[in-house]
Amino acid sequence: MIDLPRVIGHRGAAAYAPENTLAGLVLAAERGVTWVEFDVRLTRDGVPVLMHDDDLGRTTNGSGPVANTSLKEIKRLDAGSWFDERFAGEEVPTLAEALDVIHDCGMTPNIEIKANPGEHWHTGRVIGAALDQLWPPGRPHPLVSSFKIRSLAGFKQARPDLPIALVIWDRPHYQWALGARWLDCVSVHFSAERITDRQIEKVKRTGRRVVCYTVNSASQALELYARGVDAVFSDTPDSILAVANAGPE
Repeated sequence: MIDLPRVIGHRGAAAYAPENTLAGLVLAAERGVTWVEFDVRLTRDGVPVLMHDDDLGRTTNGSGPVANTSLKEIKRLDAGSWFDERFAGEEVPTLAEALDVIHDCGMTPNIEIKANPGEHWHTGRVIGAALDQLWPPGRPHPLVSSFKIRSLAGFKQARPDLPIALVIWDRPHYQWALGARWLDCVSVHFSAERITDRQIEKVKRTGRRVVCYTVNSASQALELYARGVDAVFSDTPDSILAVANAGPE
């Protein structure tokens, strides 16, 4: 069983720094976070980069699909000014760059796979192969997650030794339960606003961990811990860390 902390920084520390950037990862570490989540998808030339959306427009000064843009083109973009001018010039990092920072900061990542329609399996396979080169032996295993079963299946073909998690938004029980069992997921991740006690009970009964996204209220975090949730993702992880140990083990 993977040793998850009670609080995981969401997209770095997304309330304090531009999401999915090196600045956000460093700031999360400075605020006491030991695990961070970030999103990874492939550029046109097949390089894994940190980006949640399929389009560049929301979090950079560029536009158009990430999948139609080369790494060289993406590296010219400003991924920080949209958040605050203090972060002007922040780049879209590659997975390799992000893992270097995480290693230097002594953190562990939850890598969430994002992919274009029809490319889920391929994207998972590429990211799994990349971790062969990028994740040092002997370090605690990263957790790799996705909403898409095919992405996780592709990843598992490349790295069957690494733990994975299925992320749920609105999927019938029989689908996520079968998917988690078939893939041998170590955890299932639910929306904090939508999770039910029945879902918590069903996951816990299988020995898997229950994780919720995205929790920015200390009172909500404590309520979820009391219901049996093991960990939460937070844009303000330091505010949740301050109360996390008060919840039941």
